[in-house]
Amino acid sequence: MINKEEFYNLVESRQSIRKYRPESPPRDVVERILGAGLQAPSGKNRQNWRFFVVQGTKRDEYLALSQKSWLGIKDILKSKLKPRLYDFTERFFFTLGEAPIVVFCYSHNSLTKDT
Repeated sequence: MINKEEFYNLVESRQSIRKYRPESPPRDVVERILGAGLQAPSGKNRQNWRFFVVQGTKRDEYLALSQKSWLGIKDILKSKLKPRLYDFTERFFFTLGEAPIVVFCYSHNSLTKDT
C-alpha cells in the first residue's frame, strides 16, 4: 500500500507519451499492464473490460485505417484546431507515434450476464 505522498508523487510525475520506441515491449510487461487495466473502476464494478493487443501485420492494417479515417475528419479539424495541433494530429493519424503495438480497450456491456 502506498502512502498519500507516494500517490501524489506518482500522479504528478505522469507523462503523456506521443513518440514510442520501435521495439515491442516484452510480453510479460504488456500482460502486467493489461492486468493493471483490469483493475480499473467500471460501472457497477463489473470490471467488464476487453483488451485487444494489435501488432505486426494487424497493426499495419489498423494504421492504414487510421490514415483513411483522417481523410474523413481533416477538414472539420482544420477549422477547429490551431495549426500546430492540427499538424501534430495529422502526423499521429499517419504514424501512431511509431508505436509497435496498439492496445484497444472497451467495456463489454449487455443486458445479460457476461459469458
